[in-house]
Amino acid sequence: MLVAHAARAGTLPPHPGMYTKAQTALPMVASTLDVTLHGPIAEVSIAQTFRNDDAAPTEATYIFPLPDDAAVTAMAIDVGARQIRAAIERRAAATARYEDAIAKGLDAGLVDEARPDVFAESVAAIPPHATVTV
Repeated sequence: MLVAHAARAGTLPPHPGMYTKAQTALPMVASTLDVTLHGPIAEVSIAQTFRNDDAAPTEATYIFPLPDDAAVTAMAIDVGARQIRAAIERRAAATARYEDAIAKGLDAGLVDEARPDVFAESVAAIPPHATVTV
């Protein structure tokens, strides 16, 4: 799993985006940003769509920086007509569920804090020539 390897090695791809295990970037085809202000707090929703140009299903990791005092409060992944919504769990349990889903060939996603200012969202089973929105 790229998230665990990247976090342990201390190295991440040089730019935000979605990368395969070989750290090949998937092309971004769309991006939207929605900002809502609640007094001094900004709630920001970002949706970015990437395309798997490969002929086989792939696992990729979405790397995104955040200020070190920011928090991820929700996550959804759209793969084709399917949507995966996040549930907050302890790291070990979440990683085990993600790896179990991969072993079963199921769609799955996992968000992890790679560093205090960088998050990584792994997405499994992105179909060939399909898009994924995170």
